[in-house]
Amino acid sequence: MNQNDIRPDASIHAQLQAGLTLITATRRLARRLRFQYATVMAGRGRRAWGTPDCLPWPAFCRRSLTLAARFEAEPPLLLSALQQQWLWQDIVGRSGYSERLLQTGATAREAMRAYDLCKAWRIPIFPRDVSLSEDALAFKGWAATYEARKRQAGLLDEACLPDYLLKMLLADRLRFGRLAFYGFDTLTAQQQRLIEALRQTGHELVELAPPVNGSASGSTVAVAALPDARAEYLAAACWAGRRLRENPTAVIGIVSPELRAERGPIEQAFRSVLHPGGAGQPDPQTLYSISAGRSLAVWPLIRAALNVVSLARRHADLKVWSELLHSPFLKGADSGQAARAGLDLALRQSGELRLGFNAVYAIARQARAHERCDTFIGLLKSFERLLAGQTDQARAASPRQWAIRFSEWLALFGWPGERRPDSGEYQLVMAWQEALTQLGGLEPFSPPVAFKKAFSLLRQLLADTPFQPETPETPIQILGLDGAWAMRFDHLWI
Repeated sequence: MNQNDIRPDASIHAQLQAGLTLITATRRLARRLRFQYATVMAGRGRRAWGTPDCLPWPAFCRRSLTLAARFEAEPPLLLSALQQQWLWQDIVGRSGYSERLLQTGATAREAMRAYDLCKAWRIPIFPRDVSLSEDALAFKGWAATYEARKRQAGLLDEACLPDYLLKMLLADRLRFGRLAFYGFDTLTAQQQRLIEALRQTGHELVELAPPVNGSASGSTVAVAALPDARAEYLAAACWAGRRLRENPTAVIGIVSPELRAERGPIEQAFRSVLHPGGAGQPDPQTLYSISAGRSLAVWPLIRAALNVVSLARRHADLKVWSELLHSPFLKGADSGQAARAGLDLALRQSGELRLGFNAVYAIARQARAHERCDTFIGLLKSFERLLAGQTDQARAASPRQWAIRFSEWLALFGWPGERRPDSGEYQLVMAWQEALTQLGGLEPFSPPVAFKKAFSLLRQLLADTPFQPETPETPIQILGLDGAWAMRFDHLWI
């Protein structure tokens, strides 16, 4: 790794080694600084060293809550993202405005984001003497109801967590060692107030300014005019590939202001240039990484899990049957590939776009011997018996009960497969388990729900959760504007 990259500032490494807690603006920056620290320690011949206390702002707040809770007889319960969204949706849905809303769920999500912004910037949610429009009046009422419900149940959300820490800090119920805030382009009013309180209570705050890439001798700046976005992505990939061939130890940054919206075309361009499919070429994951995660729901391993759970309806679209038959994440997938492909063909030749269990059984019986796919049909019949032995899926059950059932159904189908998962797949399995935990966490807030509602909640949660597997550091890093702050590169494309 380039020596300039592993040493952004020698004082940072010395401070971390001395026990400094470094609070970063982004998770990506915290991870990068930990990697740089480990690289320096290894370069010094160390065989073991303590993990530096370097973590992003949200993680610091959650850890501080655990410390502060020791001084509370009844500490507040921190809401998960799904619990918070459920409360907002319930409040909006029960309000007098619900009948005039086209999408209650979307409105609740936007109201929740507006509330979070108001708290981050310490903006009052409309004082009494302010004349309000109907929309503003609705938001004010929803926010008041939301805060009342939190108080009654002893709840706390991420938006109000820094204010709670401020209260505990001023009450001398929370103490920290040496702290530093690093890589923040702009501190919110909430963060600024907490920093003031830290100084006020005698805490030591270390000033660490991000290193600046000066215009070193020999550096050049160039502007390129390209016909469209796709041409620019391809040009950036070719340029990065050339820089990497010239210096394999270089660290190359690609910054895109529209990274989240354009992730697909950007990844396609870099994959086509850096890994066009030839044998013997390096894995693209070792060459570049993209900081913007994709929705959890689109990853094949998660799609396989959702497809299995959706079979509780006892029928599915042809596309779902096809994905299940070709999925490598179910029992018997490797040994029965040919039979599953044959059954998929037979289902397609039936001309039906939607098939129930009995229709699939009938088609499998009529298929040729090598297309019957006995293993998959056996799994399907076992699943049908399991459903019959459980409560009717149309009846209501608690979210926690649904989370347990979903896990049982996946276990029956052998998800996530018989082969050993790689690192990315293991992280996806952990993300799925976390989603089920969040679903089960709705039990104190939600009445019993039917399968349709529970499945809809899970799908929405997965769709709203971005996921990017943690991989080893790569020489080419593709980031958004926020993720690039305080990062250092040998070459940079914006």
